[in-house]
Amino acid sequence: MSEVARRIADGRLTSSEVTRVCLDRINTLGQAHRSVVRCDPDDALCAAERADRELAAGHLREPIHGVPLAHKDMFYRQGQISACGSRILADYRPDHTAHVLERLDAAGALDVARLNMTEFATGAPVFGHNPITGTPKTLGTQTLGRAVHRAAPHLR
Repeated sequence: MSEVARRIADGRLTSSEVTRVCLDRINTLGQAHRSVVRCDPDDALCAAERADRELAAGHLREPIHGVPLAHKDMFYRQGQISACGSRILADYRPDHTAHVLERLDAAGALDVARLNMTEFATGAPVFGHNPITGTPKTLGTQTLGRAVHRAAPHLR
């Protein structure tokens, strides 16, 4: 991540380029392995273009300006569904944003996707499988969406 941030900051990459690569990966691997529960490509690209414009105007929000990130579906963003891997919260739209996301925003990160997780991040009896959101292949870990998404090229 720090290398990508450096390359965006010095102009060797744009946030839009990096975000497109991430969205392609999400489209190819994230959906097939159900590691991603929500992603809005249009919003992600708009945010990346905004980050590129800020940088072109000389405004660098360090340390991760324009770097696309995905996070577990347990971190609330005001007005956006955060289900925490559960049917109970399937339509829950919080009235506030999690402090960690506010800090990532301030550091310049782009919020591009929500990752699958065990229900309420409590673990699961079947090695990380969440039968509610469906994860056909897991690595037996509570950080299910992140792990599956990273390992997806190696899963069969």
